[in-house]
Amino acid sequence: MTKWLNTAVAVVLIGVAMGCAPNKPSDVDARELEVEADDLAEIDDREAIVARVAGEPITREEFNRRIGALEEFAQVRFQSRERRSDLLTRVVAFEILADEAERRGYGSHAYVRRAMKRAMADRYLDDRIGEELAMADIGEDERRAYFEAHGDELGRAERRRLSRLWVADEERAQELVDQWHEEAPEESEEAMQHFQRFAFRYSEDRESGDFGGRSEWFSADEQEFIVADLFDREPAALHGPIEMNEGFVLEMVVDVEAAYEPDFDEVEQEVARRIYDERRAERRAQIIEGLMAEAEIEIFEDRLEQVQRPPDEAAPRLRDVPRQGSEPGQ
Repeated sequence: MTKWLNTAVAVVLIGVAMGCAPNKPSDVDARELEVEADDLAEIDDREAIVARVAGEPITREEFNRRIGALEEFAQVRFQSRERRSDLLTRVVAFEILADEAERRGYGSHAYVRRAMKRAMADRYLDDRIGEELAMADIGEDERRAYFEAHGDELGRAERRRLSRLWVADEERAQELVDQWHEEAPEESEEAMQHFQRFAFRYSEDRESGDFGGRSEWFSADEQEFIVADLFDREPAALHGPIEMNEGFVLEMVVDVEAAYEPDFDEVEQEVARRIYDERRAERRAQIIEGLMAEAEIEIFEDRLEQVQRPPDEAAPRLRDVPRQGSEPGQ
């Protein structure tokens, strides 16, 4: 397999052909990717090789490194021999697809070469910044100072979520109100769950109805941007019909999360991560700025007019597609 170029081909093709297929273990470090013929002669222990694909070995060390690179919760999945065997099969499939892609000439495709450039650029930045910055360098005093300055960002105001049922006709909306009062459970938690099923069944807005009418989460510190009395309402209480969006809406608070103010000990690692990420972003910008200052660059602004503009209007939304069978039970 051709070394760096084949890796780039594989990255592009595996994403299409296998969805979540694993990266080749040796892709962790391009410098370790290649096992030359002279090196192969030195691998005498057959147990050190877990598989061969077209003569190229996948070593036990590389395979262990692939598993070790996963998050701890993901590593647990590969405790059994069967699961490790399944992962190895996917790695082998990755190699086979990469070989076939190169045989068919994908290595010369522009998007493959762009993927290779992106991989090299990202790896260069990661390596360089990793040599200069470390989370362990962020002391407790600095972490506490950040917590004092940004503690409100680490907490959370009360949050609520609505479920909405939309119909086009006011009379139909009132019929559904009457029906709800006839069948509504008495217990609040059960009522909130039941109303989402109610919205799923009867809403004429497919985009929201197919998800139980659930909205995104609304936060108390954004109340001016949403339903004015949302945080004064009783959960599980039905509101409506409300004239809205050229129709009529029944709505209910179906999820509530209390406000949360963490202690420093609870979020210390998150604080350190934020400081580290901010430093990485700042250092990344400095590196790029420095390289651009040293590079020979020509930019032709006038030629941008020749670049094709995107369309002025987006494609129709799903909710604009007529809903089939909007009557109850259909």
